[in-house]
Amino acid sequence: MASVAGALVLGIWSGGAGAEPMRFTSDWQGGNCESCSWIRAEGTIEHDTPEKFLQFLKDDEGFEGKFVYFNSPGGNLAAGLKLGRIIRQRKFNTAVGSSREDQPGSSERRTTPARCASACGFAFLGGVVRVAKANEIGLHQFYMSFAQERPDAKVFSAIDASNDQILTGLLLEYTTGMGVDARYVRIAAATRPNEMHYLSEREVNDLRVNWEPDEFLPWTIEAVGDGIMAVSKSKGRNLTAALFCRKDKSVWFRFSVMKEGERHRLEGLGSVRELAVFGFPAGVADFVVEDRSWNQTLDVRLRQFDLARLPKDADDFVIDPVESFKGGHGVFTKLNPKGAEMNFRAALRNCL
Repeated sequence: MASVAGALVLGIWSGGAGAEPMRFTSDWQGGNCESCSWIRAEGTIEHDTPEKFLQFLKDDEGFEGKFVYFNSPGGNLAAGLKLGRIIRQRKFNTAVGSSREDQPGSSERRTTPARCASACGFAFLGGVVRVAKANEIGLHQFYMSFAQERPDAKVFSAIDASNDQILTGLLLEYTTGMGVDARYVRIAAATRPNEMHYLSEREVNDLRVNWEPDEFLPWTIEAVGDGIMAVSKSKGRNLTAALFCRKDKSVWFRFSVMKEGERHRLEGLGSVRELAVFGFPAGVADFVVEDRSWNQTLDVRLRQFDLARLPKDADDFVIDPVESFKGGHGVFTKLNPKGAEMNFRAALRNCL
């Protein structure tokens, strides 16, 4: 079935006629931060676009940017899916945008608003982190290009209907495999080929199109033995933060990291002399990292923890390496303040 579906998709078009073929360019806004450079992907997605992207990456091996910014009306659907898979395999993030010169003649650039429609909307889903705003992602039905040129022609048969089902299944498999809600495909299927449904802010969030796997969810409580632990997990379930007390009433914060691809988060702790968790300091004698086969954990004793002084501002709700010899900045993590005070209070009344 996969080969039949693959052959079918190659003949499917999903918008973008008349635009220039997609080109890839590395942009830079100055500085040496992780977000200071990115790949700009502009134009129509054609059958050879994925190969051009791979060649671009090969030719520009020194590129360190993590984001691919799309500005595209769509194009070849099969190529869009393949491009999305390459983006996921290479662990790139995706966003929507174009760019312009910061100043005339300058090599530095600034991102500008854009749109990513049709086949581009499926390529976009490949991002590990996806940043999308309202009215940036457009969806509609896929179609045979000649059907648009001759809408009165008899082009459908029982075989066509069967192939449509195969293609829909293929899109559902791809979309859900990228962590996006199946309703994404249904919205596309319900929108006429000559129309475009641009996702609202609510839709990009509810459908998980806008996605930050490291973003923490509100705090809850979990029973541990005869005690309670306040817990907040990341959306991608790869990170866990917890607050609890021991029988001696000491307050502890625990940060757990799933090992796969995440070791960099705690490896910088060897150079850290002081941490602050929720603004409460902890010296090097008060934190320890344990390395297990499946994860790493950072345990921090918060000697100065005071529920009454818990920060209300989300920007202060962080793990912060206050003093470090060289590195440790990978440890910096923004946590979610929602539900913290209530669940912390419950945990501190039920020590482990």
